Amino acid sequence: MKQMIKLTPQQIILISSLLFIFYSSTASGQTENKFATQGTKELGGSISFQRLTPVFNGRSGEATTIFSLAPYFGFFVYNGFEIGFNPAEITVINQYGNSITQTTICIAPSYNIKVGDKIFFFFEAQVGYAHKSSGKIKENGISWGGRTGAKLALTNRGLLNLSLQYFSLTLNQKEVSNRNGFNQLLFSTGWTIWF
Repeated sequence: MKQMIKLTPQQIILISSLLFIFYSSTASGQTENKFATQGTKELGGSISFQRLTPVFNGRSGEATTIFSLAPYFGFFVYNGFEIGFNPAEITVINQYGNSITQTTICIAPSYNIKVGDKIFFFFEAQVGYAHKSSGKIKENGISWGGRTGAKLALTNRGLLNLSLQYFSLTLNQKEVSNRNGFNQLLFSTGWTIWF
């Protein structure tokens, strides 16, 4: 009987980062000067793990863990103009013995502007579908927002992405008429390769 290797979220993040860095630094044939041109593809995303432990009166409370995985694929249909997809951004929150899973699927058109030898600014719109489940409670809805930031060419085919994002999710059960959901403002980093 084979024994399965179990990896912690921190190990998954480390291995994924090392693989992206290795591929993007050893790839040859193109330079960052060809990024954001028609026909170019971008693949990557971001991954994060957080553990928050509240402290009250000198005593530690129960920890909350948050794991997020946000893959990304984009295709440049014209120079600078990219159609992107977030095929299944997943966030899992474990708090007080309960688990909440949120999944969003978005289309993300963006415009990329070269502002330096290795720097590209981008402006991205996001719209899609959202699903949240916690035990027997399941909610579906829409998500929309935008993201802006910079893509820095650190290697031959590797880009470090720094961005500020606003996201609005509306998650209503069928019998609810007023909006339920949340608004999210976040700073994020990620790594993509292009080919």
